[in-house]
Amino acid sequence: MRRLTFSTDLAFSLCIVAFGILIAVDSLQMPFGSVRRMGPGFFPVCIGVIIAGLGVASLFDDNQGRDRSVLKLRGLICTCLGLIAFAVLLEPLGMLAAITALVILIRLGTPEALKPLPIIAVILGLAAVGYGLFVVIFHLPLRLI
Repeated sequence: MRRLTFSTDLAFSLCIVAFGILIAVDSLQMPFGSVRRMGPGFFPVCIGVIIAGLGVASLFDDNQGRDRSVLKLRGLICTCLGLIAFAVLLEPLGMLAAITALVILIRLGTPEALKPLPIIAVILGLAAVGYGLFVVIFHLPLRLI
């Protein structure tokens, strides 16, 4: 376990914890319900607690093996572009095209070489899970293609 000193990692982790607590506390104003009959506040409270828990866990993440000398924006930019492409392409072109753009753009943000077989497997897996969850189970009006 590492010794906690004030750094940007510590400040960021504390912001995540504070954000999670803020979500959970703010969501307590809505009816919570029970596990069998969830109210509108149940899900946001649970998400807030999970976010706060992840923030606490990130306080104890060991970052000593990482190269911290250079700020690497490639991954951040590619991830943001992937999320934007997904949002823009989902309705007009369907889930498969949106997921394909998302996976390829996010994968471009990594320094390793792109290998087609794992990328295709991730795209098909996400498309199958997304279609099953959102279209079959939740009955959302989304097209696969």
